Amino acid sequence: MNRLRIIVLSFILLCLSCSSLHPDRPVFKKGDFSGAVSVLDSIIRSNLEQQRIPGAAVALVHEGRVIFSQCYGYADTKKKVPITEDTYFMAGSLTKSFTALAVLKLIEEGKIDLNANIKKYIPDFSIRNLYDGEPLITVNHLLTHTSGLMVDYYAHLTGGKKYSNFDLLSQLRNEYL
Repeated sequence: MNRLRIIVLSFILLCLSCSSLHPDRPVFKKGDFSGAVSVLDSIIRSNLEQQRIPGAAVALVHEGRVIFSQCYGYADTKKKVPITEDTYFMAGSLTKSFTALAVLKLIEEGKIDLNANIKKYIPDFSIRNLYDGEPLITVNHLLTHTSGLMVDYYAHLTGGKKYSNFDLLSQLRNEYL
């Protein structure tokens, strides 16, 4: 689990750093990890400072082997608690990207139809519509956030309570698009 967090954070930092890559940046030969690690470390440090990010945990993995792992900054800046490989980070909306990637892989394999009604995959799915008839919500609608599901629907589902799929579907039946 800790490695997953580290990989996710490294992905975020690399995405943030794309804007800071200069066209004259060094180019490395395949397998030149020491040079790449040095540049990666420099990019991370620079972005943490420029973006005022208090800290990060980063790992670079190649063919299943960790070739770089580093913790930067503080988990708690007031108490000066450093980030370690055991520091927990909130995944937040990043899970949407991983879910979309997984669904797209299933579409590529022919296991999910992008334009299929979501009820094909979740038969108990039901939500009220302000207009007559049951709304058609497709996989594509969910992936592109165009289904009509309200953002504030999730507000009452926050907190420490865990909900089963049945509970979530039951709650959804009381909501409107």
